[in-house]
Amino acid sequence: TRPRVLTLKWGCFNRLSQVPAQTLVLNGDAGQNVLNKLLCFGVLRTAGVPVPDFTADQSVAQGWLTNGERVYERHSLSGSGGDGIRVVRNNQPEGSNSLQRAPLYTKGMLGKRREYRIHVFKVGETQRLFIQQKVRRQGFTENPAYSSEVRNLDGGWVFAHNEIQPPRTVTVDAAVAAINALGINFGGVDVIEMDVVAGGSVVLEVNSAPGLQGSTAGFYAQAIEAVLESQPGVFA
Repeated sequence: TRPRVLTLKWGCFNRLSQVPAQTLVLNGDAGQNVLNKLLCFGVLRTAGVPVPDFTADQSVAQGWLTNGERVYERHSLSGSGGDGIRVVRNNQPEGSNSLQRAPLYTKGMLGKRREYRIHVFKVGETQRLFIQQKVRRQGFTENPAYSSEVRNLDGGWVFAHNEIQPPRTVTVDAAVAAINALGINFGGVDVIEMDVVAGGSVVLEVNSAPGLQGSTAGFYAQAIEAVLESQPGVFA
């Protein structure tokens, strides 16, 4: 019998071509349910995974805005790094506080909060975790591009692993539950954790092709090695 081959589907493209026989594909089910943020939120909410309040109905989002909530317009359902996001608040200058048509709106979470990227890699019946916290780049608060609302690289935010505030157990549980709900083997789950415990934690996004560098690359390499070692003599 030909030894099995381990293949990772990195990202959410629709199909794998030229897959050898006897191949074990990890994340083979990563597709539109992960890539499309509206579909992803729907799957997660149905599974009981905490997500932000969201809607595709502009009138519902307008109600949030009227009630003093911050609204995030999502003009791209598959954007990354903050692409396609427009933040709307009632206290903006006249003319800039009206909603535009968008395929997805999410209600902003107000108050002190922390954002994590929790990498989850399932090895058999267990999960390996690598936790990063989004932190401000040193000295970047003086930069005109700095933003506390869209926390991306351009706005002065990076993910750190060392000397971070550990997330609460419910935050980690939400990340693991998101991976399970989407039926995938691994991913980087972006989670917001409110400083006030009663505020809870919500999953913002699941990345099936997270950026790899430094310790993150090491984590995935070790997890892949653990999968291979879990079935000795099976893989080529």
